[in-house]
Amino acid sequence: MRSTLILLFISIPTLVTAQFAGAPFRVGHSAYAASMGNAMVASGDAGMGYFNPALAANPGRRQVELSSAVMTFDRSLSAITFSTPLPPVAGLTIGLVYSGVGEFDGRTVSGYPTDIFDIYEAQVFTQFGIRIGKNTQLGAGIKLSIADYGNKVEPATSVGLDIGLRRRINDRLAIGLTAQDMISSYTWNTQELWGTVGSNQQVDQFPMRLKAGLEYIARPDELTLYAETERRVLFSSYTETSISTSLGEPIVFTETVDVTNAETLFRIGGQWAAHDHLHVRMGVQSDARLSGGFSLKLPQIRYAPSIEYSLSSEPSGFSSIHQFAVRFQL
Repeated sequence: MRSTLILLFISIPTLVTAQFAGAPFRVGHSAYAASMGNAMVASGDAGMGYFNPALAANPGRRQVELSSAVMTFDRSLSAITFSTPLPPVAGLTIGLVYSGVGEFDGRTVSGYPTDIFDIYEAQVFTQFGIRIGKNTQLGAGIKLSIADYGNKVEPATSVGLDIGLRRRINDRLAIGLTAQDMISSYTWNTQELWGTVGSNQQVDQFPMRLKAGLEYIARPDELTLYAETERRVLFSSYTETSISTSLGEPIVFTETVDVTNAETLFRIGGQWAAHDHLHVRMGVQSDARLSGGFSLKLPQIRYAPSIEYSLSSEPSGFSSIHQFAVRFQL
């Protein structure tokens, strides 16, 4: 499909509820997590360290997840995640998330065609967790992001920081807290695009994400429930200029205005072990995104492979995301 250049500004935001920088990284790259509404901040799965760095400290074997999504409008989303214990009390999760939109039909402001191009965003992340005592886990992580939106704008890069906590209250209940995407922002130089002399920079901040949630094991080895709330906060500023002529001679006044944009999201999800080899999952998010899926565990003991699938509706309501993944242990 060939899209006009204006789709550049509407295709990326349709991935999530808000049109903030780094939107593709908030969709949920894991079929396992997406099927439960991405309510993973307190999960006991070490492979979910992307959602809270403290989860990387969960004990277990080395684990790999390869995932890919089928999406409309020439969009793509794929990821690879690797988690490993670091005996005796730590763990590490690393991975790569890639999101892109293809076949853009570039045009001038007069409507003349220029070229066909693709855009993408990619993120490499490292999450480290450590256990403090029997029931407490702490974690921190670094995310390196890059965005390439066309040939005439240099790719922008970003460095983000995550911190997190997971605390097991008892055998059935655990809570999780995390602050993600701190200090993350893209800085664009649009000098070549607009033909200006000298640097012409635009800074797009990532929203800081504050999440709190819980994991509740309703029936051991059968039913697990998840819930979380997220507060996204975006701090920005702009310069306001005014002119006063009350004293005869025009006087120009400038003032820097600080602006805070925020939104709150809620997520719930659950997993039911219908069979030793079949787990069924469902989830919902407060932006009316519904999701569901399953995990089919293959009868192979050494690598414990499983096939994951999730189906999620998009906030716009006009399409759905199918995600497929393979998980196995080493």
